[in-house]
Amino acid sequence: MPGFSPLAVCREFMCTPVSGGIPPYIIPSCDFAFRRWTGRMPFTSRELRKRGVALVHAHFGKDGWLASSLAGMSRDIPLVVSFYGRDASAVLRIPSWRRRFEHLFEAADRILVLSAHMKGMLEAAGCPAGRILV
Repeated sequence: MPGFSPLAVCREFMCTPVSGGIPPYIIPSCDFAFRRWTGRMPFTSRELRKRGVALVHAHFGKDGWLASSLAGMSRDIPLVVSFYGRDASAVLRIPSWRRRFEHLFEAADRILVLSAHMKGMLEAAGCPAGRILV
């Protein structure tokens, strides 16, 4: 796609070579401390803006919650999160994750799901229906 350069943002211990030679950006450990205390990831957010990132697409709800810290720093970078199954079912039954997902549902611009059933599960958990796309 012309004018499009992907960037894989990941944790150090989870950063493995991505197919197609997509360059990784490893989130600095200090950002996880900031995330815990402030709900933001300032170093990574600054780096994404510096690189001209136009969209953050997180795969799986848990990673979407982490990425919502980046979107919260800069509302000009849209956040899209794909849910695939367990993150829209079993994880929603864990009270701490259900609270985290409430924050995610506010921060995400679009939530992608695989089925109408999954859409209903996320709506029941508080995700606005207008943000969900099957």
